[in-house]
Amino acid sequence: MIRTTGALRLAVGVTTAALAATLHAQAPGPRDSAARAPKSPTRAALLGFVLPGAGHWYAGEAGRGTAIAAVYWTGVAIVAGGRTDRTGQVGGLLLLGALGTSVIDGAHAARRWNSRVHVGARPADPGSGALLEAHVTVAW
Repeated sequence: MIRTTGALRLAVGVTTAALAATLHAQAPGPRDSAARAPKSPTRAALLGFVLPGAGHWYAGEAGRGTAIAAVYWTGVAIVAGGRTDRTGQVGGLLLLGALGTSVIDGAHAARRWNSRVHVGARPADPGSGALLEAHVTVAW
């Protein structure tokens, strides 16, 4: 018989809710310019620190964000269970590994998004009088 703790039930509930939100977010919708706006790597990293996986969701990588959130909440459930043996150590490693991955790869996810929609700026032609020339190319 498997005994569950309140923390484990909470982790499963949060992960299930995140998965449902992910599936809802991936539903087809309008493709307007706001959906193709550049994503901030700093914002993605901060979101990933506050809620592991959120930076990936922000950057359009919902599947990866959901996986990171599931690993994180599994680690939280194990650590909250009060285990002090190897299982508790594994829970701590899962928790910290998912948090680190969420922060570091969340910023990279925003950069991947920006490279997919080709957002950037380059120096303008000398005779134009402008300092920068911005360009946006969207590849769908």
